[in-house]
Amino acid sequence: MSKPELMIAAWPANPINMNDHSYGDETVAYKVYLRNINPDDKWSLNEDERAANDLGLYVWAHIDGTVSIDVRAMEIHSANVKELEARVKLLKVLARKAERAGFDFHSFKRDASVYEELVKCIDAIGIRRAVQYHGISQPETFVNVSIAIKRIADAFDAQLERMRQRKQRSAA
Repeated sequence: MSKPELMIAAWPANPINMNDHSYGDETVAYKVYLRNINPDDKWSLNEDERAANDLGLYVWAHIDGTVSIDVRAMEIHSANVKELEARVKLLKVLARKAERAGFDFHSFKRDASVYEELVKCIDAIGIRRAVQYHGISQPETFVNVSIAIKRIADAFDAQLERMRQRKQRSAA
């Protein structure tokens, strides 16, 4: 049996929902959720696997081409000390992996693209696949992470382009 593998979670029908994550007229952010899944035993959820489910990449972009990515604990509504320690431990592991690979979380890259920065980040922390969810009663599938990154980046780019056009129309 294989061991759990860190993946990003993706929903092909709706790569990202920008309505909840736009800030003003010039910036947009989205959470890319992480999952630690054993492809041979998808129902297994030990503490390390559950810890990854509460973590994600916070991707922020500005219409001027500035991009920032940070790894964060997200939406932890209730947790005991042991559960919080597992999440902090995994955050530290991911931060060290990124640092060793030369990726700096939470820095602001100018003249960058969401796609390029996501590729660097995902590569730095060692994610190779994405788990794709297709809806209730539909089995998830596992794909190369580049497919999910492209969908996410395309949705970001489309939202940023709409923002740029709105800004141009309002300036005219």
